[in-house]
Amino acid sequence: MSLNSLLPILCFALSLSFGFVSSQSCGNSMFFKRNGTYDVNRRLVLSTLASNVSSRNGFYNASVGEGSGRIYALGLCIPGTDPKFCSSCIQAASDRLSRNCPDQTDSWEWKAGLTTLCYVRYSNGSFFDQIDLEPSQAMYTASGRFQGNITTYTNIWDAFISSMISRVGQTRYLADVSPRTGNDSFIYALMQCIPGISSEECETCLRESVRDYQSCCNGFIGGTVRKPVCFFRWDG
Repeated sequence: MSLNSLLPILCFALSLSFGFVSSQSCGNSMFFKRNGTYDVNRRLVLSTLASNVSSRNGFYNASVGEGSGRIYALGLCIPGTDPKFCSSCIQAASDRLSRNCPDQTDSWEWKAGLTTLCYVRYSNGSFFDQIDLEPSQAMYTASGRFQGNITTYTNIWDAFISSMISRVGQTRYLADVSPRTGNDSFIYALMQCIPGISSEECETCLRESVRDYQSCCNGFIGGTVRKPVCFFRWDG
């Protein structure tokens, strides 16, 4: 199945149970002076990030300023996203970070909704090719646990997700549908890594995400794990 035909199915199926979900991390180790040089540069880069990402095929990174006022920023939308939906998602994530992380120097957000998944991060240090695995945010949906033969479901889930991880590294993005599970349904899953990390680092991040899922949400039929460099989401 082609990406163009698969993407609408996955966006619908994954959004059906999650709704419009945003998850952000405001760094708690370093802070900047409000209205100082870093703050001015942050407002500048976030105010133009949506247009820069949407006009550059869904990915853009840049740095602005010098010395202690220098900021690094990145914006990303999943492949195949309509530019207007990408721009809207990036703008919403940027606005939320500006509002909810008022003086933190390193903050990020994965924003998932009905039309796309996008990511925004900024920091006072370069992170474009760094494999940051923490902090990690794992959650499951209100749909509850799988009702049926949990052993069969778990075996299908494990094999399907492992297969996806082995294939995602080269493109940093993959959306797919599993074989039928024990209750005659399917598992829908989506994986995204930021482009700057290597294929091996992408796989490492996603394997760590699976371990996080197994710690918090094993047996639940939907959930997400979000890290600074990768995103993992499943339903079914």
